[in-house]
Amino acid sequence: MPRLIKNRQPHELRGMQVDADADTPTIYMYDVIGPSWAGMIDDQLFVDALEQIGDAPEIMLRINSPGGDVFKASTIYNLLRDHAAAITVRIDGVAASAASLIAMAGDRIEIASNAMVMIHQCSTIAWGNKDELRRATSMLEKADTQAVQTYVDRTGGDKNTIIDWLQAETWFTADEAVENGFADAKVGDVQNLKPAVPKGRFKNVPDVVEQYERTFPGMQLAPPPPRPDAAGQTDADQPAQRHHHAAIAARCRSVIASI
Repeated sequence: MPRLIKNRQPHELRGMQVDADADTPTIYMYDVIGPSWAGMIDDQLFVDALEQIGDAPEIMLRINSPGGDVFKASTIYNLLRDHAAAITVRIDGVAASAASLIAMAGDRIEIASNAMVMIHQCSTIAWGNKDELRRATSMLEKADTQAVQTYVDRTGGDKNTIIDWLQAETWFTADEAVENGFADAKVGDVQNLKPAVPKGRFKNVPDVVEQYERTFPGMQLAPPPPRPDAAGQTDADQPAQRHHHAAIAARCRSVIASI
């Protein structure tokens, strides 16, 4: 059975798991890409997963992710490209945004017949004066340039066409992904698993893609904790504090998922 990386708890998109004992060791990337302290998948978790797997000749990476932090995704991509194993990527639900970059690391890319790939321009949240905002814009332009090159290298597609697809936010069905080089082969449906992305984040989401609210069960903002007694203590202090911290982590997840 797959093991949770570092005993992380499963959540909205089931998290990241590794089955190092399978005939082909398998990593399941079913989540947002972002900081692990907020319950997301980051590059260090991939290092841990690859260490668990060891010197296997083949590795399977299975993806159902709306994307997230493009720089963490680039690191994961490079970890996979540099690994000695033959990497097979299987897109089980959706490889959207930064997750589609990770998918391009596969020596072979398979896509479920009911899955999708989405590519678009990078985005961020910025605040500051005009010079700081110009630097943010420059950073986005460079990230887009690198993403385009990654897609061109893997698909063999025309650079200007891929730029147009990014600007339009383009969704590819399994057949379209294979036709345009984003996958090598189509495989059977993954039962009980649908493409899932944060609601309201993307512009052109097809009807077949499920859109979930960017809140997480049990992680709503907690009410103010009870006033302490004369000794400054209350039995509810610690649970309320933990609940509040969980709410902060949930909010961070929703922001990262929008990148």
